[in-house]
Amino acid sequence: MANFSTEQFLQEYFDALTAGSNVEYDFWQSIMESIRLRNSIQQSMYEMLEQLVNQRLDMLKKDQLVEIYKETENWLSADELSEDDLSIELIKIELIEEMMDQITSIAWDQARKKH
Repeated sequence: MANFSTEQFLQEYFDALTAGSNVEYDFWQSIMESIRLRNSIQQSMYEMLEQLVNQRLDMLKKDQLVEIYKETENWLSADELSEDDLSIELIKIELIEEMMDQITSIAWDQARKKH
């Protein structure tokens, strides 16, 4: 099995978000504009972004989700969890939170650079 990482997931996600004129690209540009004008992401945009992340995670296989999860602090602080003990639904919930944190940080960085 090839390793799958948070970085790879985010790169593929941002490739889709910034791939020219498509719905996701237009949405990403709206997020940038919201940050520049309001210094925030509107709640509805955040929720939509969260749904998009969830859809992307749904495309991954269980072993890919586990690979990404192993990079998180939750895995590192777990008391000797084995892969068999992991619930994919719980992993996805934690990964969505982790990805949203990273994606919003990137969004702020990109919006400030263009400002």
